[in-house]
Amino acid sequence: MSKKPSRLALTRRREAAIQRREWRNSPEGRLDAAGRSKYEQMNRRALWLAIEWHLPRCPKIGRTITAELVDYCQIHGVSVEWLIRGDLKGLQRMMEERRARSAAATPESLKEKLSRLSDSEREIIRRMIGQMELS
Repeated sequence: MSKKPSRLALTRRREAAIQRREWRNSPEGRLDAAGRSKYEQMNRRALWLAIEWHLPRCPKIGRTITAELVDYCQIHGVSVEWLIRGDLKGLQRMMEERRARSAAATPESLKEKLSRLSDSEREIIRRMIGQMELS
């Protein structure tokens, strides 16, 4: 003879089933169901980034995160959160940090770029700078 579950137990089961269904239908749930945190996906993201940024190949990602992988991420400015979870906010933050590091031009690089311009192009730039100073 089996004991019937109480009304409270049935309600909790029903609510848990609803929450699971809602989670699976959410963007996060769909990504989890697609296997975003599987190590194959992590290796795919790391390979894409290495090719895109011209970095050395990332150490192989297995079932555990190694110190070698963490060092690689720190040296090259890779977001571990993005690498593990596929978090797009992490990717966006990582790209912005990379742009900010490489955006600052040195005086030498500016002189070299200016030397490649023609006299008429230099005159246009002088006028633009003069207008900016007046504003």
